[in-house]
Amino acid sequence: MSFFSRIADCLDARRGRAAALLLAAVLVCLFAASVPQFLKTPFQTDLLALLPGRLDESIPAPLEKAFLEKLRSAESDRATILLSFSRKTPEDQTKGQPASNLSKEETGAVLSAVDAFAEALQRDGLFKEVPVQGFAVNGQKGAASLAPAAAAGNLVRAEDEAMLEAAALDPKLAERRMLACLMRADSPKLLGFSADPFCLFDRWFFGQTAALPFEQTNVGDKTYIRVRSNGETEKSAAERASYLLLMQPAAGVAASGEGFLTDRIREAEAFARQTLEKNPDAAGLTMTVTTAGVPLFTDAIAAQASGELALIGTLASLGVAVLALLAFGRITTVLLMVTSVAIGFGAAASVSLLGFGELALVTFVFGTTLIGVAVDYSTHWFALKRPDEDAYARRRRLLSSLLMAGGSSAAAYGVLALTPLPGLRQMAALAAGGVLATLAVVLVFGPFVERLAPKRETRLMRRLETKLAHLPRLNAKALKRPAVLLPLAFFFGALVFGLSRLTFAPGIRDLSAAPAELVAAQATLQKRLELPSPAQAFFVSGKNLDEALAREAALLKDLKAQGDAKANAPHLAALETSGLSQWLPTSEEQTRMRALVNAAIEAGAPALQSRLGARPQGPGTEAVTYEALLETPLAPLVQHFVLKNDAQGAALMTMLSGVTPEMLPELESAARKHEGVRFLDITARMSETLSIYRTRVFELLAAGFFVLWGVMTLRFGRGGWRAVLPAGLGVLAALAASGIAGIPATLFTALACVLLLGLGVDYGIFLSGNPEDGRTSAAVFFCGLTTMLSFGLLAFSATPALASFGFTILAGLVVIWVATPLLRPKG
Repeated sequence: MSFFSRIADCLDARRGRAAALLLAAVLVCLFAASVPQFLKTPFQTDLLALLPGRLDESIPAPLEKAFLEKLRSAESDRATILLSFSRKTPEDQTKGQPASNLSKEETGAVLSAVDAFAEALQRDGLFKEVPVQGFAVNGQKGAASLAPAAAAGNLVRAEDEAMLEAAALDPKLAERRMLACLMRADSPKLLGFSADPFCLFDRWFFGQTAALPFEQTNVGDKTYIRVRSNGETEKSAAERASYLLLMQPAAGVAASGEGFLTDRIREAEAFARQTLEKNPDAAGLTMTVTTAGVPLFTDAIAAQASGELALIGTLASLGVAVLALLAFGRITTVLLMVTSVAIGFGAAASVSLLGFGELALVTFVFGTTLIGVAVDYSTHWFALKRPDEDAYARRRRLLSSLLMAGGSSAAAYGVLALTPLPGLRQMAALAAGGVLATLAVVLVFGPFVERLAPKRETRLMRRLETKLAHLPRLNAKALKRPAVLLPLAFFFGALVFGLSRLTFAPGIRDLSAAPAELVAAQATLQKRLELPSPAQAFFVSGKNLDEALAREAALLKDLKAQGDAKANAPHLAALETSGLSQWLPTSEEQTRMRALVNAAIEAGAPALQSRLGARPQGPGTEAVTYEALLETPLAPLVQHFVLKNDAQGAALMTMLSGVTPEMLPELESAARKHEGVRFLDITARMSETLSIYRTRVFELLAAGFFVLWGVMTLRFGRGGWRAVLPAGLGVLAALAASGIAGIPATLFTALACVLLLGLGVDYGIFLSGNPEDGRTSAAVFFCGLTTMLSFGLLAFSATPALASFGFTILAGLVVIWVATPLLRPKG
């Protein structure tokens, strides 16, 4: 007894009731278990879920995970909004000068507009303001909390080191410097004169904070974040006109797919403009709003994907329904076909959701292609009925072809699961599961709904059955005709031309579907706020924190030397670096600096003792620790640099800003010169990984073609090549079409080609098994149309990866659809 006969016997047991009850029970349990999970976490909207989880195997997985989380955490849960106000006088415009500084009255009007914007954003709790953590200093207020423990003599600017060396050798210079610190009224003396008689910490602290592109400013009882202009030197807060709002959206709103955040920001901007226009002190002022942040990208992408899901799914369903109605003539048949696909899709979605915990929204958009693929099985079920054959006999007759076709399609989808990309694994589970679940629904429940099927064929189906059964074949005699040779010559010429123009690309950019204006705004804020690059950074490790700090300091010194105008890489001068070593020297360096400070104090202390009757105490004997920095307002600026700090070792990340492509080789080279330092270029690593797996998938595709050829030879004998050659031609045609259209071949192109192979073999199986049967030809004709409709709509997706996938399938499927009947064997 054959394998297919055993399956048929199981399905026929007790007239199929046992199988039907079992499948119904499984479906009910699946739906019941998945609904709560769906309501809890409906969609994951981050397209980066399509990317691999590991980038560098030499870095321990927990540290790499912490590295990536910290690299993206700054903007992961908040929206960054920059409100810029400017005024140009007619004289400024004539001279081409920048906008004049704002007056006090104008600044008041500006702050009113900022308040109005923030108020409108926070209406209904859609946004909440992120608390400002700043370090404005007025006199001695807050001095104790600003300085870390043991800061005296340990945190010193490099520029002050030469002064200390000179003061240690010149008592008069030491005395003058200490008296200058004591007498300066504008110096807050954060550590007190006795501990820090040279005001070294004051200069270090204000030098560090002055280098930041923003600062905290207090007006009344409100705190604002003012953004410094490039090259700004003025000191008065009243002359500054750019303010930053950090807002955190309510949980789950960004992923809703409704675009609430974008709409609310537009409303807030309109409200702020009205407030500005109504204020007489704001005459001539203009306001520019720049917004960025992960939640805003999520909001835009989710809204776009949700719209695509509804549009593509609706159009594909309507198209399939219209074609089914024309072919079968009864709305009940159409409903049965749609119901089988819906149940299969729902079952697959339930299994995927339970297995992965959450599903990417792009997975559901991709899943709409199932409408055109899974409907094939119900199409064959209704199209291949014979007048003198009951439903159970038909199931036994069609079982082997349907199972082989469904298995090949599921296997083609399943190749996506062989990649290291989480999102593609989700697509594989959803699509392959949907195909198999729909096939199971058709085979198990088909005989029970037979009474609802049409009794007679429609006129269209009869005409297709008659005409398609007599379609010509390509044989030796046909190949001698010019009318056949010319189209074939054109086709193969186009193949050669297209394949010769085909280029390859990683496809990393194809994953982005964010609006161009949002991408531009993000780039503007990256530059204006000197935000660290989310794609490149250094990973620095050591046996302990001191060793890691020393290695990072040596790296930064090397980069600075290379950026010198006389060096080999002057373009590195535009690179901005930020790391913990810029805030915390090693304990060895601190010990050296304390000794230098004490030497300078000792040189000038006798004169100061005689003049004031007292001498400064100077720094103590302890070094500043990382834990001490975390107890100060500096904590938000330093804590994200540390990935690990325990008895097993330390790991730091050094962030970079202003990275350009020409810098990358020097950055990679600098990392190789220093022990314990690695340069992680996330974009490059992801591109490399995608390229590797693109190559692997094409290799699997070639191997799969020959494996299927062998299987078809076992099934159909020496003519088995006729079942697989159309699929091979379709794959080549899809690649050639990409070459002609100038679309690079990416991993997503390769995956589409694998699916083409599975779909093409489906059609080859049916036509090779029933080459003279007009009903089979009509069913294949209908299935090809529905599949092309589904994937053709996907080609219009705003996500380039999905659009490329759809274009490849559409181009290849047209060739398969035409070639399969031409290459079918004789009956």
